[in-house]
Amino acid sequence: MRVAFGVLTFNALDFGRVDLLTETLSSGATAFSTADRFVLDNGSSDGTQDVLREAAVGYRVVRNHGSVRSPGAGRNVLLSHLDLDAYDLVVVSDDDMRWHPDAQAKLVAFFRDAPEDVALCSAYLEPDWAHNTVRGVIDCGSVRGLVRDNAPACAWAFRPSFWRAFGPLLEEPKCEDTDACKRVLKAGQRMVQFDLAEHLGWGNSSLGNASILSGKPLDKAAWGLA
Repeated sequence: MRVAFGVLTFNALDFGRVDLLTETLSSGATAFSTADRFVLDNGSSDGTQDVLREAAVGYRVVRNHGSVRSPGAGRNVLLSHLDLDAYDLVVVSDDDMRWHPDAQAKLVAFFRDAPEDVALCSAYLEPDWAHNTVRGVIDCGSVRGLVRDNAPACAWAFRPSFWRAFGPLLEEPKCEDTDACKRVLKAGQRMVQFDLAEHLGWGNSSLGNASILSGKPLDKAAWGLA
């Protein structure tokens, strides 16, 4: 399968997230070694472009030149730079993720056999919240995922058909993935989460997201994921 892997970053210097960005790029390059790799600088004004010159070796760096620099706007700009017809799988990462070395291999194995009603996946396995009820497990390509009512955009993975049906995303702050997930559910399609990446940026969110404080640990063993 032809894979595109993209990372979004914004003002990593100002937010003290350079180490997180560097870890994301490094682990992403290892995990997605045969993918086409991109970085979207979402309109940074703090010198993050200089960081990317050093840290984004092996990535194509693109920039959001628009006036709206929300995560939704950034994802829209990133996807506009991709020739979707050239790819079978698209993976989009925030700049605070540590990707497991086998992430690409497992995502490709899963999507090769995944049913068409699996519209959207995330490589990040969330804690329990009220909005991400577990609906069961799904096994495809010897890879197990958890069917849930949410797929966090910090580590999205999807076929180009998802973007054609559900993109572009809303550009208001903090709501682009929530809106997309609600529309997936309304369409009668499913979302799946995998344990293929760690979210390192909790406590240092560029959007002030402190929801981790209300999350409850997920019992991975109960779902055969431990």
